Order: sequence, then structure tokens, then C-alpha cells
Amino acid sequence: MGAIILGSGPQALYVLRLLVREGKNVMLISLDEKIAFHSKFGKKLCIKEPLELVKKLKSISCEFSEIHICGGKELQAIVDNGQELVPLYDIYPKPLDLITVFSKKDTTYNFFEEISIKYPKSYEPTSLYDSGKLPNAILVKWNQDILHITSDANFKTKIFDRFSDFEKFYRSVSKETLSYLIFQDYISGEEDSNISLQLSTSKDQVAYLLTRKCRISKNGFGSYAEEFEPGSKFTDNIFNPIIELLKKFNYVGLIEIEFKECDQTGTYFLIEANSRPCGLMSALGSKYTNPVKLLYGQAEKGERLNTIIKWSSLLRDIQSCMILFTKSKSFKKYFKDNLSIFRSNSTDIFDLKDLKPFFMQVKK
Repeated sequence: MGAIILGSGPQALYVLRLLVREGKNVMLISLDEKIAFHSKFGKKLCIKEPLELVKKLKSISCEFSEIHICGGKELQAIVDNGQELVPLYDIYPKPLDLITVFSKKDTTYNFFEEISIKYPKSYEPTSLYDSGKLPNAILVKWNQDILHITSDANFKTKIFDRFSDFEKFYRSVSKETLSYLIFQDYISGEEDSNISLQLSTSKDQVAYLLTRKCRISKNGFGSYAEEFEPGSKFTDNIFNPIIELLKKFNYVGLIEIEFKECDQTGTYFLIEANSRPCGLMSALGSKYTNPVKLLYGQAEKGERLNTIIKWSSLLRDIQSCMILFTKSKSFKKYFKDNLSIFRSNSTDIFDLKDLKPFFMQVKK
């Protein structure tokens, strides 16, 4: 029996390569055609309608035994419409009811309240508008992945320092769009204050990688990250309680939990939890000798490498370095930044045995 991968971004591409090299019959199914569609591995199918995607999954359940959710929109499609797939497939990550919790940021925050994890204060947008002022800088982002097109709001995040800018935005979007957004305090900090905790867990095993996103591309995605070991404050108050909580709810598979360290107080604030392989999946895979086990929460402690991971999304990071240079005007920093790219020991998308996806980035 084979495996289905849902999604077609870099993380789906990485999982596709892993499973094919394990000898599995793999089909990649996605709501849109991203970089993984250029891989030479696996069969691929784009189904643009979420309900049709779920219908297709039902119809081919006799050919495949497992599903690996690797895309945000595809995850939302399963959460919204795919309950009937649970008895048909072994779906990772699992269980689906906990995946549903993590599919929205507000319910994620509520879940982690049990272990006193801090997160930015949220505001109801109409009340904020009626008050006539902002309590401080406000960040606006999507509370969940949206499966339908919104014509009045096309962005990842927005930050408002002035009420007049917030007021203009509030008036420009529909009530429906507002219902999908979350408004919260902006946590100040430089690029390296963005922290990714990647976990692969099951009842008996825990694998992890903790990285700082040292450079971020213009579209908001990390382009260069370095592994670091947390201090006792993070380990005792955040890392260990999260592990115990996930085990309590029998979570199996991959999850990325993102934090931002406030540059004024040093407090770690929870930003979101992505219950699936994410953009830094290739970095986590470089930390373990048998990365395919990470998909199933089966990676063992003895398989963890001592190498300190330095990860780069090569083309995206070259662009990031150029943008930083236009701001700093420092050739010394520009040279140092570029040197770090080529000293990285983990890369995204690039694979000598499957080069087309890498070069198709240039075409795009």
C-alpha cells in the first residue's frame, strides 16, 4: 500500500523525496501547484476544490494506506470536510481532533493556556475601532488558512502603529473577512527573535530542533536559520510542559511551534502551532540519521546528530542578503551574510538527484 502527500510546498517536496526513497508508492495531491510539482518523484494531482479533494481521497482509499498532511490549506480542507477519512487512512499527524484545535490560532492559544504558555493579547476589531485609539502597536494576521478567495484582503500580516492606518484598513474589509482575522499586540524584536520549535512526538519518543530565524525574506518566510540550545528558562517553563501536554493528548507526528522573544522583556510569546511538516522540515531532517521516522514520531534519541544545524533556503536567502545590504550599506555584513549561506549544512529544496524544483524557482 502507498502513501498520499497533501500539499505541494517545500515541506511536501521534502516528504515526497523521503517516502519515495523508502520505496513507497507515493501520490502528491494539492489544492494548487507549487514547487513539489516539478519533482521527478511520485505521481501528482492538483484538485482545486476542497470538497472534490476529499471526494478523491475517499475514492482511492483502497490503493493507499496513509496520508501525510504537508500543506496549510490542505490541512484546513481535511479539518473542515474530511472526518470520514479517519477510518480509511492512517493520517499523520494525529489525532484529527487535536489537529482541528491547532488549525486556528485562537483555539491554539486556549489549548496551551493549560500549561501557562504566554501569547500576545488579542482584541475584538470592532471594539478597537470604536475606542478611537490603539493601546499600542497592533498586528493583524489570519486566524486560519482560508479556502476561498477574499477579494478585499490579500496579505500575510500587517502592523499598525497609528489608529488612522488601522481605521482605513478596518473600513476597507468586509465583516466576513474580519471574522477570519486576529488582532493582537505586536511583539517587538529583530529577525533572530523568531524561534521555531520543531517536534516529532509519540507516546515513547521525542525528537526536536530549536532554531532562530536569522534572516527572513520579503514575503515573511524564513530564509536562514541556526540551531541553538535553549536555556533552563525555556526548557523548564515551555519545552518540557509542551512535551508532556502533547503526550497527554496522544499526539503523534510532526508539529512546529513558533515563538517570538520580546526584545524588551525577554519573554517568549507563542505565535502559532503548525500541526504538520513545515518550511524548516528539511532542517529537522538534517538533525537525525533516519529522517523518515520523524513523520511517524519514531525517531530515537540515539539517532540525533551532534552537528549544529545551519539551514538556508538558498535562492530566497540570497535575495534576503541583498535586501539587508540596501538597508545597512555595509559590504562587510553583506559578505558575512553571503558566506553563511555557503557554510550552511542543511538546505531547502536543493537536491542534486532532483534538481528541477530548485531551478524552477528561478523561472518563477
